[in-house]
Order: sequence, then structure tokens, then C-alpha cells
Amino acid sequence: MLLKLWDMKKKLFYSTVLLILIFISGCKKEKVCGNIPEGLYEGWFTDYGASSVYIPLYVSKIDENTLVINSTGESSYGPFVKRDGCSIGGVIEGKSCLGEVQLKKGNYLIKGTYSYLANNGGQGNPNPQYYEVHGTFEIKSN
Repeated sequence: MLLKLWDMKKKLFYSTVLLILIFISGCKKEKVCGNIPEGLYEGWFTDYGASSVYIPLYVSKIDENTLVINSTGESSYGPFVKRDGCSIGGVIEGKSCLGEVQLKKGNYLIKGTYSYLANNGGQGNPNPQYYEVHGTFEIKSN
């Protein structure tokens, strides 16, 4: 009787392990960062302490490691954004951007931080003409 119970437990254990292995091997792992689709995206840029600015942006792939993200949709002029895995870095709409590519609820999202030089209208010392502005950005697929 105990031997039969032991055999049933063993069979149940091995069956469970087999099902788990089949399930894991059947799952397709999609490379999110390498599959970012080209097209029109919604860009939101927010300077620290200011309200968000919306800019429609086009994403074009030059190669596996280079994107062009701009409002003109013209990929031959750049500027170029380099990609390393899910991390991106480069110039988007005149801003030096660092960010990350994500896939959330079926939509692609590029988000991160940026900085750029802004003109405060000063003529020089003691008021410098340019100052650095920092902010955050989100670029979402439609």
C-alpha cells in the first residue's frame, strides 16, 4: 500500500516537472528593444518645473544600433540616437537624451531624461547668456 502511494507521488512529481519544462520551452521571448517599430509616436518633454510640451515624432531605424527620432520624418538628416540593448542616448529635438526602450501593454515607450542649453536673454557677465535646462521625456507608440 505504501509502495503504491509512493509510486503515485513519484509519477505526479515527474509529470509536473515535465509540464513545467514544456511550458517554459514553449514560451517565446521577444527582444523588445530590437523590435521597436518605425512610425509616428507621441513625444512629451517636460522641463523641470514647467508643463509638458507635446511633439509628434517619427522613429526610423538606420541599423540594429541606430535610430533617428525627429519631428520631420526625414531619417537621412538625423540626428542619430544610439541604442545599446534597451538603453538609448543621443539628440532628440535639440535635447541631449538618455533613456530606455520598454514595452508596456503592447505599446512601445521610450522614456528618460534630457538636458539642453537655453538662452535667458542676458548680454554676458554678470548674467550668462545660456543656462542648462534639465527634464524628462516619454515617447509613446500610437
